[in-house]
Formats: sequence, C-alpha cells, structure tokens
Amino acid sequence: MASIEIHCPTCKSVGTIDVSEKTMENVERGLLAINIAPNIICEHTFVVYIDKNMEVRNYFTADFQLELPELKETSSKLKSKSKYIIPDEETFDIDLIKLNLSPNVFSFILKSIFSKQKIILISEKTFLWDHLQKFFEYITQNNFNVDIQFLTQEEFNKTKQELVRDYMVFNEYKIVNNLDNRIDPDKIKIEKQIINRFLSERRLSYSYLLLRNDINMAYDLSKKAMKIVEQHNKKNQIGKKALIDKIKKEFDFKISYDYLEFLLEIMKNYFQFDTSGISSYFIPNLGI
Repeated sequence: MASIEIHCPTCKSVGTIDVSEKTMENVERGLLAINIAPNIICEHTFVVYIDKNMEVRNYFTADFQLELPELKETSSKLKSKSKYIIPDEETFDIDLIKLNLSPNVFSFILKSIFSKQKIILISEKTFLWDHLQKFFEYITQNNFNVDIQFLTQEEFNKTKQELVRDYMVFNEYKIVNNLDNRIDPDKIKIEKQIINRFLSERRLSYSYLLLRNDINMAYDLSKKAMKIVEQHNKKNQIGKKALIDKIKKEFDFKISYDYLEFLLEIMKNYFQFDTSGISSYFIPNLGI
C-alpha cells in the first residue's frame, strides 16, 4: 500500500490517500482515475489521475451528480446512417493523449467544437500533434466539424494579433484567448462529465468509444430537438419540460434539465438555430 499526497484543485488543501499495488496492476501505460469524495481531503469533490509510477498527473473537478444519457444498443432511433470507421491502435495513441492533454483544456476544446469555434492549441510537445489531429478527427467523425491547429509558443507569438481575432486559443494548461467570452469554466458541466467518463474508463478502446458515442449523441439529440421545436405550433413557445418529455417519448432517451441546456447551447452556437420558440422557464410541476 502506497500513500500518495493529494492537493485539492479548488482550495489547495493537502492530504494523502492510500493506493494498493494491486489496484495499479491494471494501469500499464495510462492513468488511474480516483474519485475523491467530500471529507477525504477537504469538503470538495474532485478526480485525481495517477500514472503507473504512482505519480499524480492531473486533477479535475466535475459534477458527479450529473447524469449523461446512455446509448441503448437496441434502439435504432438515434443511430447514425453514416458508416463509422474504427481506428486501429497505430492510428493514434490514446494513452499518449490521456497522459499529455489536461482534462480542463480537453473540456475547453470540446466546448469550442460544440460552439463551432476555430481552435489553436499551443504546445511544445510536437510529437503529440499528429496524434491529437487524428484523434479529434475520429471522435467527430460523421458529426461535428472540427478546425484545430497546433503551434509552438514562438509560432503563435509571431501572428498573435491576427489569430486572437478568429480563434479560441489554449495552451497545455489554460485558456489563452477566450473569443467572445464563449467559455465560462463554471458552466461547462456536461463537457467536463463527458471528459471525465472518457478518462476514468480503464479499458482504452472502450473509453474511446464512450467519448465518440457521447459526442455523437450530443449532435444527434440537438438535431432531433430542433426538429421537435420546428414541428411545434409556432404561435406558442414549447416549454423545456415538454421538450424533455417529447425527446423521451419519441426517441426513448431520458435527459436532465442540465443536459437540455447543453443541447440548447449547441443548437444556438453550432447550428445557428433560433431558440426563441423555446420557453425560458422550467417548472416541471406545471409541465413547462
């Protein structure tokens, strides 16, 4: 049993957790994700990612009470008609990506993709660029368009004034240019939960499929929600509760209010859909 020093990413409190060698046996090259519950280190809940050498590689805060919709294999109502190509192990290294891409920056990139923003990632790890390029192309296959470029800090500095007008810019740790203040780190709960599910899954190939399915589901459900709104009587707004119920009835997917808000952001920002036909109120007891 090894004791590992942990720092809360929110309040910086320090404590230790015990991790057995047996637990680490399944961590060959990737990361072990450990959920830290309240009162273990402090009052906060967060995830710590530990590598096979029992070194802390990253921390991540996510709302564990949020539930993501689950893809049902027996349901054909939400399946993409396009053929999906599953990459082989040589196409890109998922381990390498998990070890080198910060969970927070990963969630920022995902939010930018959902907002149809062009992206620049500043990184000196040039060995990672090709893996990341192929990775983002594959996880958005047959759904979102992604425009991402990779630059060193020196390359970015040369054309910084031009790039900040059109690109969301991140380095390996934080937001460098938040175009139009599109990202509020405190309001990307679903994106964080998607990333946490991907990073927490120890089976590498399955973690990739989870991520790809979550992204594809966001794309498809956004389009389904737009169709429901368009078919609704345009003289009256449709309530958010009614929209959630229609998605459940027509597509057999139960989504939360938070997930609906996530879909509405995609509808507005990615698809440029007019959401004025959706009521801003959410009063479940009244059915609106």
